[in-house]
Amino acid sequence: MASGGAPFGETWGRLCLGTALALTVTEASAAARPTASRPEVTTVILPLEQALRRLAEQGRLQILFSAADLPHTRVALPPDVGAAAPAALARLLEGQPLTARRLDSRTFVIVRRPQPAASTARPTETDSRSATRAPVPESPTLLTALTVLAARPGPRPSRGAADDFDDALAAPLTFSVLSRDRYEGRAISNITDAIAALPDTTVLTTGRSFVSGVDSATRGEGLFVGLRGLNPELSVTLMQGAPVAQGLPHSRGVQLNMIPPEGLSEVLIHRTGRPDLEGDLIAGAIDFRPFRSTDFPERRWLEVTVSTRSASLARRYDAPGRGGGQGVVMAGRFGDQDQLGLALSLRRATRRMISAEMAGVMSAQNDQGWAWAWSATPGPLFHGAPRDPARPEEGLTLTALNAGVSEVQERSRSVMLTADWRPNDDRALSLTFVDLRSHTEQNSTLTQLVGGARSWTPDPAGGYRLSLGEVSSRVWYETNPDVVGLTVLTLAGREMRSGQLAGRTGAWLLTPRVTLSRATSDRPDRLEASIRVNQNDAFNQGRTARTYGGLLIDYTGGFPRPRLTPELQADLDEADTRLLARRAGQRTEQHSAQDRAQAAVDAEWLDGESPVTLKAGLSFSASRREVTSRNWTNPPFAVVLGQAGLTWRALGVSTGGTWPAVWPGVYDWRAPRVDHEALDAWFARAVGPGSLDGCGALPINNLNCRSQFGRESVAAAYGMVTARWDLMELTVGVRREDTLVRSRYWLAKILASGEEPGEWRTDHSRFGETLPSVFVTWRPDGGRVLRAGLWRSYSRPALYQLGGGATLSTDEQGGQVLTQGNPDLAAITAVNLDLQWLRTTPNGGWGLSAWAKRLDNILFESGGVFSNAAPRTRPGLARLITPQNGGVATVRGLQAEWVRRLRPAFDPASTLELSGSVSRQWTQADLGSAELGRSTSLQSAPDWLGSLAAAYERGPWRVRFNARYTGAMLSEYNALEAPGDWDNLWIRPVIATDLSVRYRIDERAQVEAGVVNLDDALAYDAHVGRHSRAIASRVHTGRQFNFALRARF
Repeated sequence: MASGGAPFGETWGRLCLGTALALTVTEASAAARPTASRPEVTTVILPLEQALRRLAEQGRLQILFSAADLPHTRVALPPDVGAAAPAALARLLEGQPLTARRLDSRTFVIVRRPQPAASTARPTETDSRSATRAPVPESPTLLTALTVLAARPGPRPSRGAADDFDDALAAPLTFSVLSRDRYEGRAISNITDAIAALPDTTVLTTGRSFVSGVDSATRGEGLFVGLRGLNPELSVTLMQGAPVAQGLPHSRGVQLNMIPPEGLSEVLIHRTGRPDLEGDLIAGAIDFRPFRSTDFPERRWLEVTVSTRSASLARRYDAPGRGGGQGVVMAGRFGDQDQLGLALSLRRATRRMISAEMAGVMSAQNDQGWAWAWSATPGPLFHGAPRDPARPEEGLTLTALNAGVSEVQERSRSVMLTADWRPNDDRALSLTFVDLRSHTEQNSTLTQLVGGARSWTPDPAGGYRLSLGEVSSRVWYETNPDVVGLTVLTLAGREMRSGQLAGRTGAWLLTPRVTLSRATSDRPDRLEASIRVNQNDAFNQGRTARTYGGLLIDYTGGFPRPRLTPELQADLDEADTRLLARRAGQRTEQHSAQDRAQAAVDAEWLDGESPVTLKAGLSFSASRREVTSRNWTNPPFAVVLGQAGLTWRALGVSTGGTWPAVWPGVYDWRAPRVDHEALDAWFARAVGPGSLDGCGALPINNLNCRSQFGRESVAAAYGMVTARWDLMELTVGVRREDTLVRSRYWLAKILASGEEPGEWRTDHSRFGETLPSVFVTWRPDGGRVLRAGLWRSYSRPALYQLGGGATLSTDEQGGQVLTQGNPDLAAITAVNLDLQWLRTTPNGGWGLSAWAKRLDNILFESGGVFSNAAPRTRPGLARLITPQNGGVATVRGLQAEWVRRLRPAFDPASTLELSGSVSRQWTQADLGSAELGRSTSLQSAPDWLGSLAAAYERGPWRVRFNARYTGAMLSEYNALEAPGDWDNLWIRPVIATDLSVRYRIDERAQVEAGVVNLDDALAYDAHVGRHSRAIASRVHTGRQFNFALRARF
């Protein structure tokens, strides 16, 4: 048994918070100090119109202006503005009767500045950085026909966290920016590791697909990203601003490991909703922006990357651990005015690794392998009873244990194509095509010890002591293939039309968009087989487990370690010759997909005579979902061949080789290596009509009982008004969404009187929500901003919860029980409050944020099991078991972030950039029953989050160090289905670190090297009960070493 709290996470988190606040105070005090003199920069003198065009070319901006409104004057423009283009635009317009209105992060409208009503000057506050920040919106007085100046390339210096901080400060609403330069060349597997550098983001390694828990954790990569202390399914995934299909079977989330770290120009994370974003945005939105031709400094661009990687743990197992990849980026602009731009990114990669796995939670769930080592009673409860009912986590122990090796091989590819066409100055068309695929093969060999013949004997100290009378030694081989894909095609346009509204002259900015997408999540050909010492069937008779006495598990040394007898040790070391083969394979085929089409149009009125901007839009989307799952189970090998005493070695299922230790230094016994092709051939030989199972005996039920189909249509309309005056900006809007979901599922009738053929049933669900919002922004100058937002949002239930497969069965009392989805579920609704203060300093910036959310009608992710399932009454039924909405959940959070860029005194020729953040959040949820919890934490909501990044650059060298801390978080409710709400699955705090080095050979070539998991920490450490570590699962993936050569032509 083992127990203990988790004070480390809170201590570490408080330390991070203290450090971040101290640095924040330091940055704030630095803002008051005079700025050091800067080297003089050579400028060029140009007419204002030419200066605006060159600024757009160099800074990748889109600037909308009317040449007739521009004064005939000449201005000074630095020859290289690069990432500081928004600030350069502010300087360019100083002293001019013009101002810039920002539409988004890279689009500005130039309008005339209004004449002041009185001669009283507006108070100003000195800020050493205000002259270098993005334009502060002011009220225009006149706007005539506009010229659309498309973005142009220019020399782009390396961007860092400080540049992204500047963009976030200048943005209309709260969001975070992750530019390509911050993760290019880093030692990361996919884009989730890069996103983890942003404040208040949670990277999850456990899945919501067909593969989850410890199985997905052994892959050693991030799969999902949560925002604001909430599940990933409460966030929206966008590609170039358009929502994409969601292919997961049990969730509305999107699996992100298929998105590579190359091919994207930036990632935007919206922290707040707004009327012109999707309404089902409670936590936030992640917007991935592929390369466009204007992201490159030359009209023709070719970039080639070749990489290799190696997994350190594979060497300890004498197994393959090498991978690598190839990437090509091509871009070009065509026409005398670069009217047409094309960009293409292609990437292929492989990854191989070995993980060590201890799956005690799996043993407790699948083999009932847990109990109280000291029980208050000697029975009749199978698991015993806690001696102190108020502290049920005390005295727990495992009575079974899984430990083994997981082989992972991943193949991925990505295609990203963008095209931009500007037929004239008033119109622009863009096309974005993204095709992502990831195929993971994961084969696990788990040695197993399963205790039995439980008994409790009186203990002189009180209560009763557990003793196991026998232990079964086993080996289980399972595969978890995971094939995910996402295809997105978006065609968008932008047109500026002069017009009049209510007698005023202005212009309409029209942006229509059509998006087609398809997402898939499959687990094809999952295969499993096992051997055990006590295998009994028609030919093997009288086989028994090994005689035992006492407790199986010893908890000294921090790991649950079994007390092995010589017989058990020999069984594990020579399993493929001592243990008997069971079934001739079991296969599962699972498929999930969604096809989605959306059409949307936005219209924004730009009136130069008024400080008010109007925006409205319509959208309609239709989607189709399908989920299927089928299973085939073969009879035992002895039955197939008519022979007793068969082992894996005799059948050729094992190769004769072994894993030298299932977890070196922890579990040192050996495990057999399985020949997957041989096992697959045996399955194909033994499978027959009677192998199809899953729900009953009738083939028609087994074929359809786990199939589900659905169609969803969503109609939305919104309107918003933005008013600007002096230093303030107010945006008020409302969005209306109406949804119709139609489900088709199979009703299987498996009654005590006999199994009957099932039938297809249909259900429908409707959701309608009105979503108002109010946002206020105060900008005292270009270097400070205070934002406040209050908005309402919602999230619809997943399809399987609305219309999952139904089963009609008979209970022990002879009554009929119906288990099915619930089409009457309500949507989760949320009221959200968000506050943010950002300020720049001479060498960086800092910010503070606070948020609060109230969620009603909550549902929780349960990996395919109906969440909040509870019995109800219905005429003609003894019980109706369907998912139910819970009560209220609350989320509160605080966050501090900072960035500082400086030149070290010991080396003025170099630059050092430091950035970091720390978040503290509190969640509380009423899950709708005392069994699940009336006041418990939300899933996937760590109490502390922290990140630290350092980038040192000198000449051709750049060194980066990144660290992130994820505090303890609740992963699964009611993991053991034990009485009370104590048996939740918690994940312990994790510190992830990586180090990367880049050396630039010349202007066209560079080499990159890096290490993932620098401190060789555990990738996953979960346990049942917040204050107990007795029933636990752990994964060790080791370090990964990356090396790449990047050349530009």
